[in-house]
Amino acid sequence: MELARGLGIPVEVPVLDVGAGTGRNTLPLAREGFPTDAVELAPALVEILKTEARKEQLPIKIILGDMVEDRLELAANHYKLVFLSEVIASHIRTVEACRSIFEDVANTLAPGGLLAFNAFMATPQYGPDALARELSQVFWCIAFTQKDMASAMAGLPFELISDESAFEFERDHLPAEHWPPTGWFEQWAHGMDLFDVPQEKSPVELRWLVYRKLG
Repeated sequence: MELARGLGIPVEVPVLDVGAGTGRNTLPLAREGFPTDAVELAPALVEILKTEARKEQLPIKIILGDMVEDRLELAANHYKLVFLSEVIASHIRTVEACRSIFEDVANTLAPGGLLAFNAFMATPQYGPDALARELSQVFWCIAFTQKDMASAMAGLPFELISDESAFEFERDHLPAEHWPPTGWFEQWAHGMDLFDVPQEKSPVELRWLVYRKLG
């Protein structure tokens, strides 16, 4: 919400929510007046989101499809904010799949627009081996390295403008009555589902990355 608000008055800030689910983020954005489109691949979740949008008479465009497997017809240079919440973190398993998404976002994002996503990033000193990568997929905390992200972004018109701990961001911004968001969030966000180590020694962490499109 803060990123969207910082881009201008809502009516002039079209937003694309990739992996929208039942609209946890789509609905608040639309309520505030941002022209919001949503991509979701699960038909059952799309129906729930459609029902909620109709109930509140929110003009949300909902696209049934997969950002990796399908070539979605997204307007070029249109959106000012594209975000993927817990998509790359939990569902995108390869650098190649990340690259496919980033290419589509580069095409549909307006110059100066923002791409935001959260991902489990390894510390600079740690390189996950094949077994750790496979287990990270099993435990829904898919581990990427800085080299992985650099490879996925190579040659695309993006600059990294923010890289911060998702745990700390949620802790600092959620109202006290909503913290923690779930009983398992702290352990999961620190990669402790994958590594049975003290929190401060975990070699992966869920982080929010924000990129600006150049041009």
